[in-house]
Amino acid sequence: MAITFSDQTPANGSTLFVSPPTVSVRMVGSANLPAGSMMSMYINSSSTGSVTNKTLTLDAGNAKAGVLSGNPNAPLPIGIHTVTVTFKDGLNTVTNSWSFTIAESPVIPDDRLKVTNSLATFEVFATDKTGTYAVKVAQPE
Repeated sequence: MAITFSDQTPANGSTLFVSPPTVSVRMVGSANLPAGSMMSMYINSSSTGSVTNKTLTLDAGNAKAGVLSGNPNAPLPIGIHTVTVTFKDGLNTVTNSWSFTIAESPVIPDDRLKVTNSLATFEVFATDKTGTYAVKVAQPE
């Protein structure tokens, strides 16, 4: 049976500041997705990075399509992570992989927080490893 994968989350190439993320992928088969099929989902190609609580939710009225989702069994460290999903139905093995990054959240040190409220605008300064950013917010006129 031919299987196609789409709608991977986290999206391929994305950067997240929260861990552990929910991981999911949409699967569409050329025939019904067999109940006895083996579906695995790993992070970083290791059983220690396995995804627990996996569920396959089939589309209403369409047993050929569904979403496989789950959660990593532990928070992921900062860095690039690769998800690998394998579908085996006894005759065929189909694999799909994609990567995302867990990044350190920017920290706003107390001495760099500046808020000016004149009912029209205010500024917030945030610093991370790459520099200082100023965000100005103005009320619509």
